Amino acid sequence: MNGSGSDKPRLVRAASLLLVWLLTLACITLTAASTQDKQNDDAKASAPSAQKKSKTKSKAQKKASNSTDADAPKSGQEKPPLPNQVSASSEAKAPAGDQEAQTPPPGSTKAPDDQDKKFVKDAHIGNVAEIELGQMAQEKAASDDVKQFGARMVKDNSSADDKSKGVAQNQHIALPVKLDAPHKNAKARLSTLTGDKFDRAYMLVMVQEHSKTVQKFQREATASHDPTVKEFAAGTLPKLQDHLKEARHIQQKLGGKGQ
Repeated sequence: MNGSGSDKPRLVRAASLLLVWLLTLACITLTAASTQDKQNDDAKASAPSAQKKSKTKSKAQKKASNSTDADAPKSGQEKPPLPNQVSASSEAKAPAGDQEAQTPPPGSTKAPDDQDKKFVKDAHIGNVAEIELGQMAQEKAASDDVKQFGARMVKDNSSADDKSKGVAQNQHIALPVKLDAPHKNAKARLSTLTGDKFDRAYMLVMVQEHSKTVQKFQREATASHDPTVKEFAAGTLPKLQDHLKEARHIQQKLGGKGQ
């Protein structure tokens, strides 16, 4: 009886512990189940939102695709040009008559007129004549001053004629290939003279020719309608003025105007 009575409290204590353990296990199980149910509810709640976003994105992509297809040119059709391309194309296809009728922009210049063309031709003829007469002076002159002047005429006018040819080529001006009658006559007359008579006659021709040439170049340097011709005239004028000054000086040293 005593042994049986002492075991009873132990059994009660063990039963209590077992009950506590079972209650704890039940609470844990209920908590886990509640957490799982909440997660499932959240997943169900977010699913419609994700589907809605997916549908919205799909609609946006489809709209963008339709817009691209609408902008792309159909088969056999050209894409409309940009505004600046339309303007450039219109100007390129404008009739020649309309282009000529347009007002030229400020500061524009005209093409060489008849006066400019005649000036370039006369400049070329003058250069050729003075080169040939200068060569004659180097052979026939008695004065060293005249010989040296003739050599300078050959050198300077050869350089000037290269420039006049360049102007003529750029401006499409046909140059004469032979001397005109006045220069031919002057050359023929000088070819019959020698010594002092040649010196005086040659320097007279040089003074007369350079006086007229300087006046022509002065006029073209200010009044030419063509910028290339004007530049040529203005650039050559100082040397021509120097030639005229030297020719007059030599003529005075020879003591007369010549024949």
